[in-house]
Amino acid sequence: MKRNLTKLEIIRKKSDISALFSLGQKEHRGGLLLFYSPNDLGYSRMCITFRKNCGSAVQRNRSKRIIREVYRTIKNNFVMNQDLLFLVKDVRTDFSERKDQIQSLLHKTGAVILLQ
Repeated sequence: MKRNLTKLEIIRKKSDISALFSLGQKEHRGGLLLFYSPNDLGYSRMCITFRKNCGSAVQRNRSKRIIREVYRTIKNNFVMNQDLLFLVKDVRTDFSERKDQIQSLLHKTGAVILLQ
């Protein structure tokens, strides 16, 4: 799979997002909540959303860029295909802290092997 984030790897349909909220399992770490569910597509997909009234638009956009970059760098280490929805509750985190949160959450789900 390419190292960049393709359009196929982003969940856009409202029905898919609603299914993740209602049927997906969840894990929590810090200010980040992860909903996940296995899929049969042959690749993993992701979506990022925020809780209501979470930071300013600038903070939300920066947080989305950080999460996308972390996901993009570790997506080649996935051992199973899943739909992932990141619900951000706290936008005031730096890159290294967010990377640790995402890696531990993905390791808990069994989707990715633990990285250094």
